[in-house]
Amino acid sequence: MSKQKTAVIANTVLGRAITIIGWIVTVVMLLSLLGAAMDPDVTETGRAAGAVVVVIIFICLGVFLIFRGSLITKMVGRFKTYITLISVQNMRRLDDLAQAVMKPPAFVQADLQKMIDNKFFVNAAIDYAAGEIVIGGRDQAQAAASPRDFEPYKCSGCGASGTKPKGAPGICEYCGSAN
Repeated sequence: MSKQKTAVIANTVLGRAITIIGWIVTVVMLLSLLGAAMDPDVTETGRAAGAVVVVIIFICLGVFLIFRGSLITKMVGRFKTYITLISVQNMRRLDDLAQAVMKPPAFVQADLQKMIDNKFFVNAAIDYAAGEIVIGGRDQAQAAASPRDFEPYKCSGCGASGTKPKGAPGICEYCGSAN
């Protein structure tokens, strides 16, 4: 399995797991708080107040986990959107990507860099001077041969579309998977 596919799957699982754990902690603590509030035997106010503080801390932790898990899950979704825009629509300029996803260019630039750092993209870099994402080796290989020497493929690893030399196995320029 490619590094990119492993990173995407790991982050998908991590995002969902953190969200689920957050919901479990939050619901259990809310039920505990509700149960303590309805208990007529709670006579020691100092002990009850301490328990309420602990429960509130765990509720805050649960909400934080829900928030963090949803951020990770959304990042994986944006990665899939970026792959489609870059590979299918050949959109590389950060301004164009930002307009397509309706986010500020600075957000898209930071988002793509974070994805590159987290190994979502294994063969990419951001050209800050040109304001675009550069997929390594793609331009040189396509410029060296005529269009008749290539055939299209759809990557089994990340779903990106690309071209490869006819009759030869291709390596996805986005995730590094063999196709």
